[in-house]
Amino acid sequence: MKKFLVMSPLLFLFAGCRSDEQVARDNEASSDISITTTSEVKNPDGDGKTLVAYFSHPVGTELDVTTGASVMEVNGEYLGLVEQTANWIADDVKADRFQIQANKVYPDDVGALIGEAIDEKNESQRPELASEIDNFDQYETIYLGYPIWNGDFPMAFYTFLESYDFAGKTVIPFNVHGGSGLAGTVETVNAELPDATVVSNALSISRNNIADSQQEVLDWVEEVRE
Repeated sequence: MKKFLVMSPLLFLFAGCRSDEQVARDNEASSDISITTTSEVKNPDGDGKTLVAYFSHPVGTELDVTTGASVMEVNGEYLGLVEQTANWIADDVKADRFQIQANKVYPDDVGALIGEAIDEKNESQRPELASEIDNFDQYETIYLGYPIWNGDFPMAFYTFLESYDFAGKTVIPFNVHGGSGLAGTVETVNAELPDATVVSNALSISRNNIADSQQEVLDWVEEVRE
């Protein structure tokens, strides 16, 4: 039996900005970071027509989970909460999976991560992604997973939505939240992807309940597949 332990999750419903001094310090620190994490479509036994694409804050083995972002421990491995949900979905529907990641390193420190997310949103940034999907046209159904950052999608998630042609595809949103629910994101997906069929019955799970939510996720998948 798999063991799940939710570790110190981060609430992204926040307001305020960093000081200029903080920004300068963070920029100086990030300038020495090399991008080593990339994403690619993973296809253990996918059907080639269904994709689970998700944004989940990258979690490294050196993360201090007492102050880190939303993560859970699964048999000794740290996973983002959205990542675990995406894995349950992909395993059940036999889908390919793709982790949406910005081509940058987000800080593991909670305060710095909050500040960076606020800056990205205030500036309507569209961070460059670490990798792309070459065969996107082949997918007919796309499950889209995301956390809520500052009452919205992470800005890199917008980059993903704006990078591909979703016309004619069925899009099924799901999220993990810290109290905000869907925060109007289904309406945002509809606005961003007007030529897609967006399933309104989106899945939204509290981060506090994720460890016990596998069956809820599978029941929801059954509903939206009917």
